[in-house]
Amino acid sequence: MNPTPLQQLFLISLATSAVIMLVLWAFQVRSRNATSADAGWAACIVVNTLIFAALAGGAETRRLCLTAMACLWGGRLIRLVLGRLRGPEDARYARLRSEWGASAGPMFLGLYFLQAAVAAAVSVPYLIAAADPAPELRPLETAALLVWCAAFAGEAIADAQLRAFKNSAAGKGRVCDAGLWRYSRHPNYFFEWVMWVALALFAHGSPHGHLAWGAPLIMLVFLTQVSGIPPAEEQSLRSKGDAYRRYQQATSSFVPWPPRRSPR
Repeated sequence: MNPTPLQQLFLISLATSAVIMLVLWAFQVRSRNATSADAGWAACIVVNTLIFAALAGGAETRRLCLTAMACLWGGRLIRLVLGRLRGPEDARYARLRSEWGASAGPMFLGLYFLQAAVAAAVSVPYLIAAADPAPELRPLETAALLVWCAAFAGEAIADAQLRAFKNSAAGKGRVCDAGLWRYSRHPNYFFEWVMWVALALFAHGSPHGHLAWGAPLIMLVFLTQVSGIPPAEEQSLRSKGDAYRRYQQATSSFVPWPPRRSPR
């Protein structure tokens, strides 16, 4: 089977992402819970990667590596979000629903389609690498895989530490400053971003590999300026007040770094 041209595959990924998010938007119209958008965004990237692996025509070893990365990353995120669907709507979306009022339906549709477009855009590294015909992994790709695995483990550890702290008697109503959270207010977001850097590094040696670096740039903007850190900080300030302000003063926002002084 001849490989499908990259431009055509990108358009297929964009259309596929739009269909997935349209279905989930219809679901949230009935459930009034837009938390599903986070799971849908991850599902779009996983499905896109599977499409690329099937149609891009690159070397099998590389396509298998990409599929494994996408499924491990996406499966973990989808599982976490599905667990939250049993509870109240994510505070970010609940606040938007309240602000938008009667216009929430079409506004959420636009938000879901925006997530579909972003999912297609950040899937580009998977597309570029999946089309690479070189039979053997390059040393740069092997190094990128190791970085990706380390970052995946770092994010999983950060999430587990936060979950354990919240579930402990000592953590009730307090700011989590234990483990990785002592060195960064958002170590999970930092390691998430490092995974995208590693993915771009993996695709860098492939034809058109320079285009892969748009994904970590997009993710950096979203994580630090749009849907990651800003709403998380706002929610923490509302719920923790001065304790979180002291934590902000002592602890790096994103990149893990020794605290300036004890947040206690």
